[in-house]
Amino acid sequence: MGNIEYKKTLTIKGKIIKEDDVLRIAHLLHSQFRTGDYTEEYEILFEDQSSLTGNDSVAILSSDEFRKRQSQRLWFTYKSKEFERRITVRIYNSFLLPTESTIEISSIDRDWYNSICNQMATIINEMEHQKITFPPFANYIVSAIASLVESLIFSWSLSRLFPNSFSNSQESAIVGLSCMILMSVNLFLFGLIEKAYPNVEFAFGPSYLSKSLKIRHIFGIFIPLVIDLIFFALGYTQ
Repeated sequence: MGNIEYKKTLTIKGKIIKEDDVLRIAHLLHSQFRTGDYTEEYEILFEDQSSLTGNDSVAILSSDEFRKRQSQRLWFTYKSKEFERRITVRIYNSFLLPTESTIEISSIDRDWYNSICNQMATIINEMEHQKITFPPFANYIVSAIASLVESLIFSWSLSRLFPNSFSNSQESAIVGLSCMILMSVNLFLFGLIEKAYPNVEFAFGPSYLSKSLKIRHIFGIFIPLVIDLIFFALGYTQ
């Protein structure tokens, strides 16, 4: 009977990944293999589509070359001849690449496999949680509900401003048309919110290059203004 191979895939989602988190993963991986018994490969892809490749991830992650640029994805692969140990790390900046980030672990050494899985899961759990996360298709459902409510409020406001000016069929047409328009607007706005709080956010590299931070700053300026306008409009129609 041949050796049993154990495999597991850990998923990273709803996390803000900092430089210390990436270095913590790299140091853990380096500590699991003996010099001369394993091969290591890494590839760091930057936003401008240039990349760095090599076989010493700890060194490059500690370098100014890494810190001064905006990363798009991080790939690390460690393979050992002893007990056929293998770890593959694929982490994506969800703002730039909305792809699932995973850590794949496999080995025929059950004790080592269980240990590294637990240690890696601990690192993932201790990463900072994203402030806002969206389940799949939640933006469509919320946008549809919000659009219907907004269109009804809009129709009601028009009837208050212009009493007896619209027939029932005209009011229905106004509700339907405004609902379609508002649906497009809401999908755009919720898309911006998803960009502002991506599923996996890279919180390393120059902050001025972070598009998520830029969108959050814009929201911080305009959301209070929009709220004031809404309350003003509701008060005006009463």
